[in-house]
Amino acid sequence: LLGPPIAACEADYIELDATTSDALSYSWYKNLGSGFVQIAGESNPTLVILDSAEYRVVVARAAGNIISDVQVGFTPNPMANSVSNKEFCYDASSIDLNAVDAEVLGAQNPQEFVVSYHSSFSDAVNNVNGLDKNHPKSSGTETIYIRVTSFENPKCYDVSQDFNIVVSEEIIKDFPSIVYLCEDVSTAILGDDTPNANYTYLWDSGETSAVITASVAGTYTLTISTNTGGIACGESFTIELV
Repeated sequence: LLGPPIAACEADYIELDATTSDALSYSWYKNLGSGFVQIAGESNPTLVILDSAEYRVVVARAAGNIISDVQVGFTPNPMANSVSNKEFCYDASSIDLNAVDAEVLGAQNPQEFVVSYHSSFSDAVNNVNGLDKNHPKSSGTETIYIRVTSFENPKCYDVSQDFNIVVSEEIIKDFPSIVYLCEDVSTAILGDDTPNANYTYLWDSGETSAVITASVAGTYTLTISTNTGGIACGESFTIELV
């Protein structure tokens, strides 16, 4: 009469319905592990359930009573904590999303919940297309959507949080690494003659221009830097003057 066991999430609205056409009365009982105890004041054909237990209804009829039991279990809803944005310098390595799990779960037991990351909110809601925890870097800003799911009952989940991964643009060297100076020419131009306005430049000589003039053979080092999300990202390049 009451159907199969019910696995519900915390705060779900669960109503047991024992409506029977020829019923004379209804009695409801609750078993928390030490036997069924009648629930005082409950005599309607339906019963709203608020906590986990085994429930029984006795339907009194002229043709004979009906007794039906059902187990109802509530699983705590997980909660995704807010996560700060993550800033990285560009390189070939990936981002370890496993390192974000602790921030997402907070004090919650990681043995009870699974954290997954998704590239869209709809994917997080539907629990599809989970991102690899070794997430490849790409320049720019990427929004990551978080899903926290209960191991005990996958119907219990939270997708309320997201965060941004901000990766600096790749610094690409588009100037020669070797410059040749003929003996009848006094100086050569070294460095980036098409500078990027988002970059800052620093030579090992202390000069801060994108290009310098040089007349002495040797190796010169240029460090090109950019700021992303408040972190400085730089890469050094050597130029040999022959």
